[in-house]
Amino acid sequence: MSTFEGLFELRNQNDLLKKLQYDYKRLEESPINQYTAFDFFVTAEHMLDWLYPDERNRREQVKDRNVLLRICSHIASGAKHFQATASHHDSVQDAIVQQGAFSIDFSDSFKVGHLQIQLQGQAACELGNSIKVIDLARKVLDFWKNYEDHQG
Repeated sequence: MSTFEGLFELRNQNDLLKKLQYDYKRLEESPINQYTAFDFFVTAEHMLDWLYPDERNRREQVKDRNVLLRICSHIASGAKHFQATASHHDSVQDAIVQQGAFSIDFSDSFKVGHLQIQLQGQAACELGNSIKVIDLARKVLDFWKNYEDHQG
C-alpha cells in the first residue's frame, strides 16, 4: 500500500486552507477567470476530505448542515464531471459569465463582468436567487477560516 499523502508541501488541512486563500486572492484579482473559480471551488470541496479523511459519515453530516458546503459540492462536481447529476446536488441551477460593459479594471460602480451562480432550493432561500462568484467565495473562505468556531 502506498504511503503517498498530500501533494508536495500541501500536507494537511491548514496547507489546503492556505491554497484556498491563494485561490481567493487570484479570484479577487481576476473575478471573471473561470479557471481560478474552478480551482477555488474544487479546493473548497476537498477541505472536508482533508479534515476527516476516514470519516465519510462525518463529512456528509457537516456538508448536510451547511448550505455553502452543499453549493461548493454541487459546483465542484459539475466542474470536475461536466454534470452534477447526483440527487443531493440541488443547490445550483446554472453558472454563467455575466459580461460587463466595462473591463474589470473599473470599479464595481461600473458594470463590469463577473461570474455568477444561479441558485435554487434551500440555497436560493438562504442566499438569494443568484450570487456573484467572488461573493460566494468570500463566504466560503470565511466559513473555512472560522471552521473551528463551528465545532461543538
